Amino acid sequence: MAFTVLNCGTSYHRGKKGELIADLGELMDGEEYKHFLINDGPGSNPPGGTFFKPGKYQPGRYDPFTKQRAPKQSDLLRRKEKTWSKTPMKTLENFVSGRSPTDTARRVEQEWLAKRAKTAEALSEHEQDQLKKAKAKAVGKQPGDSHRGPAWGGVHGDGWDDNIRRTIATLGEACLPDPHGTGYGGTGPAREITARATVNMIGWSRGAVTCIRIANWAEEFLGGGIKFNIFAVDPVAGLDAGVKLWDTQNVPGNVLNLVVILALDDKGSNFRPQDRDRLWIKPGTRRLFLPFPGLHGTAVEGGDRVAQLVRHLAAKFLSTFPRDDPSKFKNNNPPTIDVPCWQLEMYAGIQLERDRYLGMWDQKSLKGKLVGGSRKDRKVFVHAQDYVSGDIDLFVNEHHRACLAKAYPLAEQYLFTQHVDAGRALEDFKKMRTGAPKTTELMQKALPGFSVDATGTNWTLPHPGAARSADLDRGAAFARELV
Repeated sequence: MAFTVLNCGTSYHRGKKGELIADLGELMDGEEYKHFLINDGPGSNPPGGTFFKPGKYQPGRYDPFTKQRAPKQSDLLRRKEKTWSKTPMKTLENFVSGRSPTDTARRVEQEWLAKRAKTAEALSEHEQDQLKKAKAKAVGKQPGDSHRGPAWGGVHGDGWDDNIRRTIATLGEACLPDPHGTGYGGTGPAREITARATVNMIGWSRGAVTCIRIANWAEEFLGGGIKFNIFAVDPVAGLDAGVKLWDTQNVPGNVLNLVVILALDDKGSNFRPQDRDRLWIKPGTRRLFLPFPGLHGTAVEGGDRVAQLVRHLAAKFLSTFPRDDPSKFKNNNPPTIDVPCWQLEMYAGIQLERDRYLGMWDQKSLKGKLVGGSRKDRKVFVHAQDYVSGDIDLFVNEHHRACLAKAYPLAEQYLFTQHVDAGRALEDFKKMRTGAPKTTELMQKALPGFSVDATGTNWTLPHPGAARSADLDRGAAFARELV
């Protein structure tokens, strides 16, 4: 089975039941470190602490290179733990002359890519070497402290880098052969230094960005042999880390499949996500951006329709990729609901209650709003139509359209192409009226030209292709694999 890495969000940990990442971690088959790894979120207080050391297993407070999460060796003279965990952010206290290594690397790459585009010539070996060195300074070389409490870790990401170090060390043991002859994970003959399989990663919030950073560090420290599939739920780096740190933006070529869930209605300026405009994704990486109504946490907690759909998508992703050896759940029972009509009706219910999601930010507590920062619409909210090929009033995202295609293929083809006549499509719409009544209700509300009377006798269909809003591919084929 594929090795699986699960990264909790800030202040969340493996013991917080009812939250997506913790619940999926509980359902993983096998042993931790051998088959999967759970990284508790920065600023969290995982189970296992004591009365005297309640934050014993808080990321940044223990040695990330020990499986038993042993305390870091203390500096007896200064009487505090070693200072090498925190990722610098807004204060820029570790940056040289006010410019971060990430800014330098980004500026150098942009200049060279502009030159390449202008001259249609590849970068010289010297330029490639310089770019590699600039990137190396921006990935995995950032000092900081690790003796602060959970509140500090929650805001500044204290312990973030330690989670990445812990993962790199684990992958080095679990996925690469031992040069002394013990093979993968300590068994079998010695082999060349190549990955045994693709690694699946899933994370929420800062944990989702951790997935991207791990892929960058793995490429630098373990080489390009290990490949990754990433399911990132509302990836938020926190403060300005999403624009200041190279490895929060760069999706390296070792990522094969990338799914990004984006919350449409969170308006906190401190919670800007790594959306399509922020991420630099290599051409060979399949990508799928799926906006969902709601706030930053709507997709991972509670029984909301959004949370139920995202839970299905996450489990489907992990149990599908890689094709020959996906992640394994206990009793071979991933928590998916493989009923296209059910998924379709969940989406319809979300669209019919769109106003409720739009009002969620105003209902947040004063503390929640203060933590979120000043009010500002996300780019994905303003440009939501750019993320889906269907009319945004009708379709939540590209997966919504894929569910329609799976449940009622002739109806979907009629709404998006010119290849199906109205007579054939009408049979599917009639089935939809009884099998997916909310979807029929949504179409009557949001699709001009579509109507049916109360008895289901008199129908009016719009013109073929009426639901299509874009000719560009938004990941339709990829989305169908997750229905």
